Amino acid sequence: MAASALISPAIHAVRSASAIVCKEVIDSHVLRIDGYSRLKHMMHGKYIRSGDFHAGGHAWRLLYYPNGSQLQFQDHIAVYLQLASRDPNDEQVLARPRFSLLDQLGNPALPHDCGMHRFSY
Repeated sequence: MAASALISPAIHAVRSASAIVCKEVIDSHVLRIDGYSRLKHMMHGKYIRSGDFHAGGHAWRLLYYPNGSQLQFQDHIAVYLQLASRDPNDEQVLARPRFSLLDQLGNPALPHDCGMHRFSY
């Protein structure tokens, strides 16, 4: 009588999981403007660039137009966010800028959400 081997398939439960997480990074930068009235008279059609600052892992700067960036908006100020550094791994950076003027106590007033934008260097 020959011995036979009992072959039993192994039961192995395969469990797998993955996650894609997109956390919102909230950073802020304050641009203080001293001498607004004087700048308004000196800077027609020109902008002043802020110093670079870091937010969300990237370097940024603000472009401040004291007389607006277009002729029809000379009675307004304009502020633009510009990507200041290039990461070789990122061709574009997604960001959702929000701007506010600050009142005399430093509290946000007149907030403006610009929505999601793609920035490139």
